[in-house]
Parts: sequence; structure tokens; C-alpha cells
Amino acid sequence: MMKRPVRCSVLTAVIVLAVVVSAGCGSYSAAPGVLRTAADARSNPCALLGSAQLRQLRFSAGRQEQATDGLGGVVCLWTGYPVAKGPIYTGRLLDGSVPGGTQSVSINNLRTAQYLPPGVDQRTHCGFLISVASGRTLVVQFADPKGYMPGLSHQVACQKAQAAACDMTSTLTALQS
Repeated sequence: MMKRPVRCSVLTAVIVLAVVVSAGCGSYSAAPGVLRTAADARSNPCALLGSAQLRQLRFSAGRQEQATDGLGGVVCLWTGYPVAKGPIYTGRLLDGSVPGGTQSVSINNLRTAQYLPPGVDQRTHCGFLISVASGRTLVVQFADPKGYMPGLSHQVACQKAQAAACDMTSTLTALQS
């Protein structure tokens, strides 16, 4: 059975490109939280998802925290509604070698591996390691640790993680071009 790559909506790509193009070339003053280069995403991972993308995913603005899953780095947490019970997306860029996961369907034609930190419940979590550049990995996860989401399974969690990863890789691709 041949695996097909997960593709993002054309609308998402157009929106991201429109934002990048409207910013113009050369030096400009970006608003807080707006990425000017792909390198900015490492120090501000919350800018990997824009407000339109967050509305589509039905998640709130993110907040940065130090990662606690053993991979290190600064992670952005985006929570669903209600915040106290809602699911969580996380995203961050890491440099250097990252522990491998299980090869997965590519996301935006980028090499992708499924990864779960040790000790998490596979029924309520899914994560991906996506090679976005030489020596740079995008880590995206979806989790509903309290299991409040009706019909949640590992497959559903992976579909949600893929949707967020697709948006984040589109943002990075637009910045690198």
C-alpha cells in the first residue's frame, strides 16, 4: 500500500504567502509575534501559527514555556476551549540531532516521523518530527491528556497534529523562500 503525502489547503498557503508578500522585501518593522525569517521561529515558536490558522484550528493564542519532554528547547502551547479541559497543540524548532521516531507519511513533502515522548498515552496524543532544513526539526504534537474530546483516538489525534503541522510548515516554507 502506497502512502500519500498530507497536503495543506491552498487557502492556507495563499494566506501565508499574502502576509509574507505584503510585508515587502528588505528591512521592515514587524509587529510583535510576526516572523521575519525562519530563524525567528526558534526564539518565538508561537508565531508558527497565525491568527487565521488558530481560528481554523479553533485554538487560542499560544504561550511559550520551557519544554519538559526531554527534547529541550522553548515550546509554544496552544490550548483549545474550554482552556481548563481543552486539548493542547505544541510546536517548536530544534537544532541538531533529534531522536528518531517511526517513519510516517510526509507532511508538505518533508521527511516526517511520528514521535511520542515516553510515558504519554497513545490514545490521546500524537506527535511528529519534521525535517524542515538540514539539522533543523519541527516538533508538533496534539494532546488531550484529560481525554475530554469525544471520539478521540490515536488516529484522530494524529489527524489534528497533521493539520497543525501542515500550517506550521507552510509558515516556515514561506519564510525560507
